[in-house]
Amino acid sequence: MHPTQKLLLKRLVRENNLRYSQLTEGYDAEDNILYHLKSLVQRKFVGKNAQVYNLTPSGLRQSGEFELENLTEPTWKSTYLSFIASYEEFYLVRRKISVNSEFTKLPGGKPLKGQTVGAEINRLFSIETGLDLPAARFSFDCTHLKIQKTSAGEVLFDDAMYVYKVELTSAEFEQSQPRKSTVWIEKDKLKDLPGLWPEIGICIFRNNWEVYKSYEFVNDYNL
Repeated sequence: MHPTQKLLLKRLVRENNLRYSQLTEGYDAEDNILYHLKSLVQRKFVGKNAQVYNLTPSGLRQSGEFELENLTEPTWKSTYLSFIASYEEFYLVRRKISVNSEFTKLPGGKPLKGQTVGAEINRLFSIETGLDLPAARFSFDCTHLKIQKTSAGEVLFDDAMYVYKVELTSAEFEQSQPRKSTVWIEKDKLKDLPGLWPEIGICIFRNNWEVYKSYEFVNDYNL
């Protein structure tokens, strides 16, 4: 996929339902921006409603084929690593709020092929928090096989997620610099947030926790 098309998808992942001027900011006719946008619409990665462009389920899946941060296309393992990171009553979670939806999930990402789990735990946790913690600090918690569907019944993601726990020290908590959309939230406030993904209840609140879970759930992400 052309880098410009990746960037357009990235912008819609970050903030859905953008006007043309917002979506194409910084680009003009010399960049063939209209061609790239029309290509995304024709391939049904992007939809248009009145004057607003939105990410389709197909576009969301396509955005998972490259790194949103740098638009590269690394080869990932077919798994997902997530973290139960805590300090006293604070837990680290990924929060996404848009016009049409809101959700809260565990932070994490896709491990790269050719790398050990320990190396990828270190890399992904550093992306989430800015902290460089050795893999030995993390302990395996559980495995989730989960299928995420839209309210229309279309499969968005079908992931194998491995969850690891880590407790931070006071100094580490103060030094942490969570990435955009990742925040520390007190446990008693977390339970009242709308759009909690099942993994929050299972992994943080230990509701029906098992070392192995397989389930489906409905969430329209930020569509």
